[in-house]
Amino acid sequence: MKIRLFHLLVIVLIQGLISESLLAKKMDSSYLESSMTWEANEEVKECIHDPTPYLLPRDHYLRSILDTIFSNPALLKNKKSFSKGRFTTIALRKKKGSLRVARHPSAPGYLFKLYLKNETEKSSDEVAQALIQRCVVAKRVGDLIKQQGIRHITVPEKWLYEIARDAKSDERTFVLVVRDMQLSQYKGSVKAWKKVATEEHLHELYAILSSGYASVALAQNIPYTKSNTFSCIDTEFAERNFRLARAKRYFSNRMKKYWMKLIVDHKFKKKNKIKEEKTRPNKRLKWLSHEAD
Repeated sequence: MKIRLFHLLVIVLIQGLISESLLAKKMDSSYLESSMTWEANEEVKECIHDPTPYLLPRDHYLRSILDTIFSNPALLKNKKSFSKGRFTTIALRKKKGSLRVARHPSAPGYLFKLYLKNETEKSSDEVAQALIQRCVVAKRVGDLIKQQGIRHITVPEKWLYEIARDAKSDERTFVLVVRDMQLSQYKGSVKAWKKVATEEHLHELYAILSSGYASVALAQNIPYTKSNTFSCIDTEFAERNFRLARAKRYFSNRMKKYWMKLIVDHKFKKKNKIKEEKTRPNKRLKWLSHEAD
Protein backbone atom coordinates (compact mmCIF):
# COMPACT_ATOMS: atom_id res chain seq x y z
CA MET A 1 0.00 0.00 0.00
CA LYS A 2 2.79 2.40 0.92
CA ILE A 3 4.66 1.54 -2.27
CA ARG A 4 1.57 2.28 -4.42
CA LEU A 5 1.01 5.58 -2.64
CA PHE A 6 4.67 6.49 -3.20
CA HIS A 7 4.36 5.68 -6.93
CA LEU A 8 1.24 7.84 -7.19
CA LEU A 9 3.01 10.76 -5.53
CA VAL A 10 5.96 10.40 -7.91
CA ILE A 11 3.62 10.37 -10.93
CA VAL A 12 1.78 13.47 -9.73
CA LEU A 13 5.09 15.26 -9.11
CA ILE A 14 6.42 14.38 -12.58
CA GLN A 15 3.19 15.52 -14.24
CA GLY A 16 3.39 18.80 -12.34
CA LEU A 17 6.97 19.40 -13.47
CA ILE A 18 6.09 18.60 -17.08
CA SER A 19 3.09 20.95 -16.99
CA GLU A 20 5.22 23.72 -15.49
CA SER A 21 7.90 23.20 -18.13
CA LEU A 22 5.35 23.29 -20.97
CA LEU A 23 3.75 26.42 -19.52
CA ALA A 24 7.12 28.16 -19.28
CA LYS A 25 7.93 27.23 -22.87
CA LYS A 26 4.54 28.47 -24.05
CA MET A 27 5.00 31.74 -22.19
CA ASP A 28 8.37 32.27 -23.86
CA SER A 29 7.18 31.51 -27.39
CA SER A 30 3.99 33.57 -27.31
CA TYR A 31 3.88 35.45 -24.02
CA LEU A 32 0.99 37.87 -23.70
CA GLU A 33 -0.04 39.97 -20.74
CA SER A 34 -3.74 40.53 -20.24
CA SER A 35 -3.26 44.18 -21.26
CA MET A 36 -1.17 43.51 -24.37
CA THR A 37 -3.89 43.83 -27.02
CA TRP A 38 -2.29 45.75 -29.89
CA GLU A 39 -3.60 49.24 -30.28
CA ALA A 40 -1.92 52.15 -31.99
CA ASN A 41 -1.48 55.14 -29.67
CA GLU A 42 -2.12 58.74 -30.68
CA GLU A 43 1.51 59.40 -31.61
CA VAL A 44 1.44 56.44 -34.00
CA LYS A 45 -1.84 57.53 -35.58
CA GLU A 46 -0.43 61.01 -36.19
CA CYS A 47 2.69 59.57 -37.81
CA ILE A 48 0.61 57.73 -40.40
CA HIS A 49 0.11 61.09 -42.12
CA ASP A 50 3.61 62.37 -41.38
CA PRO A 51 6.12 59.60 -40.52
CA THR A 52 9.07 61.98 -41.03
CA PRO A 53 10.49 61.65 -37.47
CA TYR A 54 11.00 57.92 -37.97
CA LEU A 55 12.12 57.79 -41.60
CA LEU A 56 15.66 56.65 -42.32
CA PRO A 57 17.70 59.90 -42.52
CA ARG A 58 18.38 61.16 -46.03
CA ASP A 59 22.12 61.28 -45.38
CA HIS A 60 22.31 57.76 -43.93
CA TYR A 61 24.75 55.64 -45.95
CA LEU A 62 22.16 52.85 -46.14
CA ARG A 63 19.66 54.93 -48.09
CA SER A 64 21.31 54.60 -51.52
CA ILE A 65 21.67 50.86 -50.93
CA LEU A 66 17.98 50.52 -50.08
CA ASP A 67 16.97 52.65 -53.07
CA THR A 68 18.68 50.05 -55.24
CA ILE A 69 17.34 47.00 -53.35
CA PHE A 70 13.74 48.23 -53.42
CA SER A 71 13.81 49.79 -56.90
CA ASN A 72 11.35 47.15 -58.16
CA PRO A 73 7.84 48.11 -56.89
CA ALA A 74 6.73 44.46 -57.27
CA LEU A 75 9.38 43.22 -54.82
CA LEU A 76 6.88 42.79 -51.98
CA LYS A 77 4.17 41.27 -54.15
CA ASN A 78 4.76 37.66 -53.11
CA LYS A 79 7.35 35.16 -51.88
CA LYS A 80 8.68 34.49 -55.39
CA SER A 81 9.36 38.15 -56.22
CA PHE A 82 10.83 38.65 -52.73
CA SER A 83 13.28 35.75 -53.19
CA LYS A 84 14.32 37.12 -56.58
CA GLY A 85 15.32 40.29 -54.77
CA ARG A 86 18.03 38.21 -52.97
CA PHE A 87 16.39 38.41 -49.54
CA THR A 88 16.82 35.59 -47.04
CA THR A 89 13.88 35.14 -44.68
CA ILE A 90 14.92 34.24 -41.12
CA ALA A 91 11.46 34.32 -39.51
CA LEU A 92 7.81 34.47 -40.53
CA ARG A 93 5.41 35.44 -37.76
CA LYS A 94 1.96 34.40 -38.95
CA LYS A 95 0.32 35.33 -35.67
CA LYS A 96 1.46 38.90 -36.22
CA GLY A 97 -0.24 39.30 -39.60
CA SER A 98 2.54 37.40 -41.42
CA LEU A 99 5.34 39.75 -40.42
CA ARG A 100 8.48 38.65 -42.24
CA VAL A 101 12.00 39.18 -40.87
CA ALA A 102 14.76 39.05 -43.49
CA ARG A 103 18.36 39.84 -44.36
CA HIS A 104 19.91 41.14 -47.58
CA PRO A 105 23.57 40.62 -48.62
CA SER A 106 23.90 44.29 -49.66
CA ALA A 107 22.96 45.53 -46.16
CA PRO A 108 25.09 43.59 -43.66
CA GLY A 109 24.44 44.49 -40.04
CA TYR A 110 20.74 45.20 -40.62
CA LEU A 111 17.47 43.29 -40.64
CA PHE A 112 14.21 44.08 -42.39
CA LYS A 113 10.71 43.59 -41.02
CA LEU A 114 7.96 43.78 -43.61
CA TYR A 115 4.71 42.33 -44.98
CA LEU A 116 4.29 40.74 -48.41
CA LYS A 117 1.14 41.85 -50.21
CA ASN A 118 -0.31 38.35 -50.66
CA GLU A 119 0.49 37.18 -47.12
CA THR A 120 -1.30 39.72 -44.97
CA GLU A 121 -4.85 40.92 -44.59
CA LYS A 122 -3.66 44.21 -43.09
CA SER A 123 -4.41 47.41 -44.97
CA SER A 124 -1.53 49.72 -45.92
CA ASP A 125 -2.43 51.98 -42.95
CA GLU A 126 -2.44 49.02 -40.54
CA VAL A 127 0.95 47.90 -41.83
CA ALA A 128 2.30 51.42 -41.40
CA GLN A 129 0.91 51.61 -37.85
CA ALA A 130 2.44 48.26 -36.89
CA LEU A 131 5.88 49.34 -38.12
CA ILE A 132 5.73 52.92 -36.80
CA GLN A 133 4.76 51.64 -33.36
CA ARG A 134 8.03 49.70 -33.19
CA CYS A 135 9.98 52.87 -34.04
CA VAL A 136 8.14 54.97 -31.46
CA VAL A 137 8.67 52.50 -28.61
CA ALA A 138 12.30 51.81 -29.58
CA LYS A 139 13.00 55.55 -29.34
CA ARG A 140 11.31 55.77 -25.93
CA VAL A 141 13.35 52.86 -24.62
CA GLY A 142 16.50 54.43 -26.06
CA ASP A 143 15.69 57.74 -24.34
CA LEU A 144 15.11 55.90 -21.04
CA ILE A 145 18.43 54.08 -21.38
CA LYS A 146 20.22 57.42 -21.84
CA GLN A 147 18.38 59.15 -18.99
CA GLN A 148 19.02 56.30 -16.54
CA GLY A 149 22.62 55.71 -17.64
CA ILE A 150 21.85 52.06 -18.39
CA ARG A 151 24.92 50.18 -19.61
CA HIS A 152 24.00 46.50 -19.75
CA ILE A 153 20.73 46.67 -21.69
CA THR A 154 20.39 48.10 -25.19
CA VAL A 155 17.69 48.60 -27.81
CA PRO A 156 18.19 48.31 -31.58
CA GLU A 157 17.84 51.43 -33.69
CA LYS A 158 14.76 51.23 -35.92
CA TRP A 159 13.77 53.34 -38.92
CA LEU A 160 11.08 53.36 -41.57
CA TYR A 161 12.01 53.16 -45.22
CA GLU A 162 9.35 54.13 -47.76
CA ILE A 163 9.38 52.24 -51.03
CA ALA A 164 8.82 54.28 -54.18
CA ARG A 165 5.14 54.12 -55.10
CA ASP A 166 3.77 52.23 -58.05
CA ALA A 167 2.44 54.74 -60.60
CA LYS A 168 -0.92 52.91 -60.55
CA SER A 169 -1.33 53.02 -56.75
CA ASP A 170 -1.74 55.70 -54.09
CA GLU A 171 -0.82 53.33 -51.25
CA ARG A 172 2.30 54.06 -49.24
CA THR A 173 4.49 51.04 -48.55
CA PHE A 174 6.99 50.91 -45.68
CA VAL A 175 9.54 48.42 -44.42
CA LEU A 176 11.21 48.54 -41.02
CA VAL A 177 15.00 48.75 -40.97
CA VAL A 178 16.50 47.33 -37.76
CA ARG A 179 20.08 47.22 -36.60
CA ASP A 180 21.12 43.57 -36.21
CA MET A 181 22.10 43.15 -32.55
CA GLN A 182 23.84 39.82 -33.17
CA LEU A 183 21.67 37.87 -30.77
CA SER A 184 22.61 34.66 -29.02
CA GLN A 185 20.50 31.55 -29.46
CA TYR A 186 17.61 31.04 -27.04
CA LYS A 187 19.54 28.62 -24.83
CA GLY A 188 22.47 31.02 -24.70
CA SER A 189 20.15 33.81 -23.51
CA VAL A 190 18.61 31.55 -20.85
CA LYS A 191 22.10 30.71 -19.59
CA ALA A 192 23.22 34.37 -19.65
CA TRP A 193 20.27 35.60 -17.57
CA LYS A 194 21.06 32.93 -15.02
CA LYS A 195 24.87 33.18 -14.99
CA VAL A 196 25.74 36.72 -16.16
CA ALA A 197 23.01 38.87 -14.57
CA THR A 198 24.14 40.80 -11.48
CA GLU A 199 22.42 43.25 -9.12
CA GLU A 200 23.28 46.06 -11.54
CA HIS A 201 21.67 44.20 -14.44
CA LEU A 202 18.52 43.71 -12.39
CA HIS A 203 18.32 47.39 -11.41
CA GLU A 204 18.52 48.34 -15.09
CA LEU A 205 15.98 45.69 -16.05
CA TYR A 206 13.62 46.94 -13.34
CA ALA A 207 13.90 50.51 -14.66
CA ILE A 208 12.78 49.34 -18.12
CA LEU A 209 10.07 46.86 -17.12
CA SER A 210 8.56 49.11 -14.45
CA SER A 211 8.25 51.82 -17.11
CA GLY A 212 6.10 49.39 -19.12
CA TYR A 213 8.58 48.55 -21.88
CA ALA A 214 9.97 45.30 -23.31
CA SER A 215 8.69 41.97 -21.88
CA VAL A 216 9.04 39.67 -18.88
CA ALA A 217 9.76 36.80 -21.30
CA LEU A 218 13.43 37.72 -20.99
CA ALA A 219 15.16 34.98 -23.01
CA GLN A 220 12.79 35.53 -25.91
CA ASN A 221 12.42 39.32 -25.97
CA ILE A 222 15.48 40.66 -24.12
CA PRO A 223 18.07 38.15 -25.38
CA TYR A 224 21.82 38.16 -24.82
CA THR A 225 24.02 39.57 -27.59
CA LYS A 226 27.51 38.86 -28.84
CA SER A 227 28.47 42.28 -27.44
CA ASN A 228 27.83 40.91 -23.93
CA THR A 229 24.72 43.03 -23.39
CA PHE A 230 21.01 42.22 -23.32
CA SER A 231 18.85 43.82 -26.00
CA CYS A 232 15.18 44.91 -25.90
CA ILE A 233 14.11 43.65 -29.29
CA ASP A 234 10.38 43.61 -28.46
CA THR A 235 9.07 47.13 -29.12
CA GLU A 236 5.77 46.14 -30.66
CA PHE A 237 3.56 47.36 -27.82
CA ALA A 238 3.09 50.65 -26.02
CA GLU A 239 3.53 50.88 -22.24
CA ARG A 240 1.99 47.99 -20.25
CA ASN A 241 1.68 46.82 -16.66
CA PHE A 242 3.76 43.68 -16.19
CA ARG A 243 3.58 41.05 -13.50
CA LEU A 244 7.21 41.67 -12.65
CA ALA A 245 7.57 38.61 -10.42
CA ARG A 246 7.31 36.41 -13.52
CA ALA A 247 10.75 37.49 -14.65
CA LYS A 248 12.46 35.86 -11.67
CA ARG A 249 12.33 32.36 -13.20
CA TYR A 250 15.26 33.32 -15.43
CA PHE A 251 17.59 34.23 -12.57
CA SER A 252 19.90 32.31 -10.28
CA ASN A 253 18.55 31.57 -6.81
CA ARG A 254 20.45 34.51 -5.34
CA MET A 255 19.22 36.90 -8.04
CA LYS A 256 15.64 35.64 -7.63
CA LYS A 257 15.69 36.84 -4.02
CA TYR A 258 17.25 40.14 -5.04
CA TRP A 259 14.66 40.68 -7.78
CA MET A 260 11.76 40.13 -5.37
CA LYS A 261 13.42 42.50 -2.90
CA LEU A 262 13.61 45.15 -5.64
CA ILE A 263 9.91 44.76 -6.37
CA VAL A 264 8.92 44.96 -2.69
CA ASP A 265 11.22 47.93 -1.97
CA HIS A 266 9.91 49.93 -4.93
CA LYS A 267 6.29 49.16 -4.08
CA PHE A 268 6.95 50.33 -0.51
CA LYS A 269 8.56 53.57 -1.73
CA LYS A 270 5.72 54.17 -4.19
CA LYS A 271 3.12 53.58 -1.49
CA ASN A 272 4.85 56.03 0.87
CA LYS A 273 5.14 58.61 -1.89
CA ILE A 274 1.40 58.37 -2.59
CA LYS A 275 0.68 58.81 1.13
CA GLU A 276 2.89 61.90 1.26
CA GLU A 277 1.18 63.41 -1.77
CA LYS A 278 -2.24 62.82 -0.23
CA THR A 279 -1.31 64.39 3.11
CA ARG A 280 0.55 67.38 1.64
CA PRO A 281 -2.58 69.35 0.58
CA ASN A 282 -4.10 68.81 4.06
CA LYS A 283 -1.02 70.34 5.71
CA ARG A 284 -1.30 73.28 3.33
CA LEU A 285 -4.96 73.80 4.23
CA LYS A 286 -4.15 73.70 7.95
CA TRP A 287 -1.44 76.31 7.45
CA LEU A 288 -3.83 78.59 5.54
CA SER A 289 -6.46 78.14 8.24
CA HIS A 290 -3.92 79.07 10.92
CA GLU A 291 -2.92 82.23 9.01
CA ALA A 292 -6.57 83.24 8.70
CA ASP A 293 -7.03 83.01 12.48
